[in-house]
Amino acid sequence: MTRTVAAVQFEPALGDVPGNLARLEVLAGKAAGRGASLVVFPECSLSGYELERDEAARVAVDSTGPEVRRLRGMADRLDVTLVVGLLERSADALFNAALTLVPDRGPVVYRKTHLPRMGVDRFCARGDGPYRPVATPIGLIGVLICYDLRFPEPARLLALAGARLIAVPTNWPATATDYPEFLLRARASENRLAIVAADRMGEDRGVHYLGRSQIVAADGTVLQEAGLDEAVLIQALGGPADDWAPVAGHPDGPGGLLADRRPDLYALSHRETPSRSSAP
Repeated sequence: MTRTVAAVQFEPALGDVPGNLARLEVLAGKAAGRGASLVVFPECSLSGYELERDEAARVAVDSTGPEVRRLRGMADRLDVTLVVGLLERSADALFNAALTLVPDRGPVVYRKTHLPRMGVDRFCARGDGPYRPVATPIGLIGVLICYDLRFPEPARLLALAGARLIAVPTNWPATATDYPEFLLRARASENRLAIVAADRMGEDRGVHYLGRSQIVAADGTVLQEAGLDEAVLIQALGGPADDWAPVAGHPDGPGGLLADRRPDLYALSHRETPSRSSAP
């Protein structure tokens, strides 16, 4: 079965939630019109990233608020699953979050669990997981946000829980070339799942962003990559390299990479080990 996915790369206007929502709706419509069933947008798509504390508090949205209701309406009307990065307000806390909006269902919120000391993340609370896939019409998908991808454990936990794809809303600064050049490919290949990474482009307050959104197959092959400009990447997944069927390399497959793990050996050990100078 072929599944068509999209990564949308655009430049959110800093602090302009209504304008960004309107732009997001246009781009979601383009992706759906080209056959996408899953559309992934960048981190902080509704607000931009280089915000100060008071600005962030002003533009953050509630997961039950009008902005999210509008996103739910888009998913229903277009009959697509949307993954949208945004700033979420919950009680007195701010979270760098991503909503997964499946048609005719309520939103599923994932809150960024690893926070770099930069941009709006300086004022956000850390999410506490869990790393749990979301059931969508194209199968189980996981969600991670930007810096989360630098740590191998979240992607592995999502793979072990049955995710076939990870959606990554992100804001890579121009210096973060290691993400598109090898981190995405490594996470895909080591876990045998596809990755759809949607980066922003342009700049916020002098911080320039990398672009280079990617769609990566489960064997680590880069299937699509954007440049520096606005882009809607469309990719059909379903071939052998995408590994969407229950075959070798997945927990429910007949052997393969994940089945060959040795978790009995992976716990930290505090046993004494001989020093290098010890005699054999």
